[in-house]
Amino acid sequence: MKRLKEIYDWKRWAAEPEWAAAQTQWEQIGINPTEILDTLRRASLHRIMYEDFLAVQAERGEYRDMFRYKARRTTRIISQGQPLIHLMKVRSDIFGGLGDLVEARLDELQADIAGDNPDATKSTFARRRPGDPWMRSFVLDLARVFRAHDQSQNRTMALIHEAFTLAGHGDRVTRDKIRHVLRQAPRDTLEKPHHK
Repeated sequence: MKRLKEIYDWKRWAAEPEWAAAQTQWEQIGINPTEILDTLRRASLHRIMYEDFLAVQAERGEYRDMFRYKARRTTRIISQGQPLIHLMKVRSDIFGGLGDLVEARLDELQADIAGDNPDATKSTFARRRPGDPWMRSFVLDLARVFRAHDQSQNRTMALIHEAFTLAGHGDRVTRDKIRHVLRQAPRDTLEKPHHK
């Protein structure tokens, strides 16, 4: 996954002095900077989780091969042991309930192995980054805040882009992506009651 060579981490978050101008702008239009910063922190966490998920997906092939080997080996051993289990069940006078116990434990083992199957969980994401889905709701959240404070669509997009860039997401959250997210959103999604 070439696009994951550079993944997001908190070191990308701009230093405190770099936020001063943006925070002043937000305060001047009546927005508490904490509201914007909290949204950006949540967006950053979601990006980290999403990129971790993509990294796991990229390694799925290795896990799949290891799982298949383990499953084949276990199936072979169980098959080879079936005559012994049958004997234990037939001769319960000698082995008691051991045949049934071994059979039950082997069923549990097979269930455990099936639970390790990397193909058991299907991804809803494509192998490539389909528009960075982690960012959509946070772009809309910020748009609601800025629009509720009478900012035009263009000004709202510029403020959102600046905020995400300061938070270290300028590589993924571009003006074009912000525009696309806002155009895709139903109009009432961007409405928010005016602040007090």
